[in-house]
Amino acid sequence: MSPLVPVQTIAGQRCPGVDPVGSVPSAAHRLVDSLTITAAEAGGWLGSFLWGPQGFVSCSPAVRPLLDVSPEQLADVLAGVLRPILCDGAGSGWDIYELETDVDGSDGVPRRVRVRAGHVPDAPGWLAGVLEPIGTQTEDVADRYRLLLELSPDALIVHDAGTIVYANPAAVAFARAENLADIIGRPMLAFVAP
Repeated sequence: MSPLVPVQTIAGQRCPGVDPVGSVPSAAHRLVDSLTITAAEAGGWLGSFLWGPQGFVSCSPAVRPLLDVSPEQLADVLAGVLRPILCDGAGSGWDIYELETDVDGSDGVPRRVRVRAGHVPDAPGWLAGVLEPIGTQTEDVADRYRLLLELSPDALIVHDAGTIVYANPAAVAFARAENLADIIGRPMLAFVAP
């Protein structure tokens, strides 16, 4: 497991009201250890974090480059990533939460991260977890839409000013064309009865 770094070494100063690292419940470290093992078994490069009753407490050195944020932005960005879990308060019976979200990096490019976190047993207000990078949402969505179009039994075409720029296999069959090249670049009206 990566060592946890106190917040003052990350942001340069301790935020008012943030719990000192020395008061972290031992169960929080055990939870981070178990989540780290689970994520590592899944092959993820990851960073760990602790969130206390008063806010951000600490994180491993891997978190900041993973989110690609400045030290000053770290607590706010992490709060945004954790918002769905933090809004659940003390938990609703879930042992471990897992969510995927996009975080805009310093270059404006979104980074998709998976968060595995849990409320620390017998320590109200404490949350511990790990972050790991995954493929970007944009790539995932593009693949899903491509598959949706390619596998649809309905004839689907995309045109630009009336010229066909895409046709799925069902459209090729519907137009009684031999292959996709027979359709691409032709006017849509060429396939409409007069």
